[in-house]
Amino acid sequence: MSVKRRMALSPLALIVVAVGLGGAAIALADTTRADYIAQAEPICRANTDANRHILKGAKSKAKHGHLSAAGRQFTRAASAFSSTLDQLAAIPQPSADTPVLSRWIGYLRLEGDYLGRVAQALKKAQRNKAEGYAVRLNRNANLANQVVTGYGFSACLIDPSEFT
Repeated sequence: MSVKRRMALSPLALIVVAVGLGGAAIALADTTRADYIAQAEPICRANTDANRHILKGAKSKAKHGHLSAAGRQFTRAASAFSSTLDQLAAIPQPSADTPVLSRWIGYLRLEGDYLGRVAQALKKAQRNKAEGYAVRLNRNANLANQVVTGYGFSACLIDPSEFT
């Protein structure tokens, strides 16, 4: 084969390789629901375990008038939950499920906001306000769970009554 002929084939070979790699990138870019669940569940489970530890005794403290201490616990839980949300948002979503998962993550962000508001109210010794936010927290958790009902989650379903 002459040098000219090799050079003529070279751009064609590059195009074939580029198209092949592009197709592989597209195949890798679209995650399946099972892949998403497999990545999300351990993150959710770790957060639930962490919040169980962080909020241990918070109900009792609030009930017995130690509102500031309970507020500090809720602040730590809100921070941990925020980190979890950032991790969940970073997971590539299946393109077919993007609207559902985006809505779910939106509810989860609101959940984190309510955790922070409960913490602030407790720190300011505003028990009634904290209870009101806890009710909203529970209602929002139910909405978040309804969005992904049947999706296949177990650890990513929220049960705030366990903590509030």
